[in-house]
Amino acid sequence: MSILSTLKRFGVICLILLAALACKKQQDEQPQHEPTEEELVKLHLEESFASFAAKLDLESSADAKEYIVKHSVVSLGLDRSVIYSLRQDSESLLWLRFRHVEGDNWLMEGDMYGGLEFRGSLQPLSMVIAGPKNWEHYSDIHVYDNGKDVATFGVEIYDLGYIPVFRFKDGTSYSITTVLLVEPLIDYLLKHVLSTE
Repeated sequence: MSILSTLKRFGVICLILLAALACKKQQDEQPQHEPTEEELVKLHLEESFASFAAKLDLESSADAKEYIVKHSVVSLGLDRSVIYSLRQDSESLLWLRFRHVEGDNWLMEGDMYGGLEFRGSLQPLSMVIAGPKNWEHYSDIHVYDNGKDVATFGVEIYDLGYIPVFRFKDGTSYSITTVLLVEPLIDYLLKHVLSTE
């Protein structure tokens, strides 16, 4: 091999390396996407809910229903409201207060480990009769993060049941599938806390 052909090959290799470095530099120089305020709100809500999910000790129970029964406390407030608490190791993970207004109308307020708060109204008897597909027609529960109203609590129906979701004002939703506890918890609340029996 001649010196000239070796230099040509070396030159081609150098050009390829320089081109690759130039492409890498252009990629590095592209501005990073700054998240919008809506994206930051959704991210924080997801992180807050994830901290609640991480705090649960579902491994200690055979299933989610058993976990709910084992860790639930129901009491009556001085104002005749029904207070529900999901407790683990003497720490409140979820606290909800239901106050009967009239007929089938109840007001609800509560908070969850991780900082989320809930406030709104619901009609539990109508919800039981109508089934999950129509729950949102009989409830108006808002989700607050850092004191700001960021979403409403909703339900998506699928073949085997339902998935609770946070519905955002922009029309998107975040499904609460990270915790298989939510569906049994809603069932427990409707049957044992808000039941008219």
